[in-house]
Amino acid sequence: MDYPKSVANVGLVNGKFVDENTATGLVGSLIPAEWGNAITDELLNVLAAAGLSPDEQNSAQLTLAIRKLTGGRLLAVKVITATGTYTPTPGITLALVKAVGGGGGGAGVIATNASTYAVSGGGASGAYSESLLTAAQLGSSVPVTIGAAGIGGAAGNAGANGGTTLFGSFMTCPGGNGAPAGTSGANTSYSFVGVPGVPAASASGGNIANSQGSSGPSGFIVQIGGALGGAGGASPLAGGGGGIMQGIAAAVGAPASAPGAGGGGCVSLINQAAKAGGSGAAGAVIVLEYM
Repeated sequence: MDYPKSVANVGLVNGKFVDENTATGLVGSLIPAEWGNAITDELLNVLAAAGLSPDEQNSAQLTLAIRKLTGGRLLAVKVITATGTYTPTPGITLALVKAVGGGGGGAGVIATNASTYAVSGGGASGAYSESLLTAAQLGSSVPVTIGAAGIGGAAGNAGANGGTTLFGSFMTCPGGNGAPAGTSGANTSYSFVGVPGVPAASASGGNIANSQGSSGPSGFIVQIGGALGGAGGASPLAGGGGGIMQGIAAAVGAPASAPGAGGGGCVSLINQAAKAGGSGAAGAVIVLEYM
């Protein structure tokens, strides 16, 4: 694509078209039919590649075609962490929406005596969904429900399940399940574990991805005198499950650190008090808006 420099008698000046000037006698440039047709065909090819039908009255089609072919320019990123309403930024054409349900809570453990240990697992992370939606599909607003965090279980109790995240009627992301109540046994045994929460039901509605969350590793006895509580399931959106807690630290389960992740489990070695599991993290919706 270039000026018709190779065509004789076109009348280019410094390689460009000029207007006729009757005062100075300057003859205006000509636009050869071959060149004009070639330029028009090249532009029409761009519209065709973008799936657009030519419209003589629409002077914005080339811009729209380029946006469609290149995926558009990222205009804004909106992170929604509280139930409410998503309002698209005026002028966007597409939005990539990522959503995750709330993470389940880690389980708590009972107090131990001179001959017992107790160990628990972490909660599972929430389900994940991803969609590419047009401005027309989004409309003027979309209601959003953010799944609540599953609370860590109190002493000897199971962790609570995480809540479901909804992005209008487009996407549904169930929360992760809390871990079952911690187990206990003799401090000379390697045979018992703290089981983490199972993954949530798979998300639905996403036109790119729908997946379950994940459970973390089980809590288990490492050796006589040491144990590990189970980690919470990592968030499909951003990792950050509740970390594994070393039993000798005598700490409660670690809370999740990323949206939708599960809370950590905990342990009690001999003669330690009961402990609570770590809480999961609430879900979230991330919207990437494109022009």
